Amino acid sequence: MDSLIWPGTGGLIHEWRLNGARMRLENGTTVRERHSSFETCMPSLRAIMPNVGPPSKEAIEDENLRRAACIFDVTHGTLSAGTLREGGAVFGMLRTETEGSPRLSIRSFGSGLPKEIFLRDGAEITISNLGATEQHDGSHDFYLHYELAATIPTNPAIPAAPSSSCVVNKNPRPTWPPGFTSVDVGCSNSAYP
Repeated sequence: MDSLIWPGTGGLIHEWRLNGARMRLENGTTVRERHSSFETCMPSLRAIMPNVGPPSKEAIEDENLRRAACIFDVTHGTLSAGTLREGGAVFGMLRTETEGSPRLSIRSFGSGLPKEIFLRDGAEITISNLGATEQHDGSHDFYLHYELAATIPTNPAIPAAPSSSCVVNKNPRPTWPPGFTSVDVGCSNSAYP
């Protein structure tokens, strides 16, 4: 785990590089639901490619690192979506109340016991899959989402740029590492299945 000083703030960024992990917020209390922004802004693999297959057992249950880098099990909270700028990558957000201080469990693929991280009340965390610098994130990274499917389409597509109504101008917003402003639409999250 690395700690960096957030430029101009004196605050810390903790960066933990994971190589295949399953995560879950253990003590959420908010009913699981999707905000309307999730439906209108988050690219859906099924909408882009109706013939995309069901999720692969190899990716989801077997936790094959060639198929998935991180699986976040959502059991509570409100899922919403947005982008930091027009034409930028769409990110997903999960907000929930918790019973006590938030507890995030992280388990490496193939290991038995998760590690629990206790967060302070009001904590915001960003879970991202970014290159070492903004230049290392390609506009075709979205194709990696299709690796989750049992049957990968022969001509997969990248989503269209999100509408200007998806731009998030207020908090919460994800915090990118220093040097990143927002990657392009080819690096968007997706809703699948």
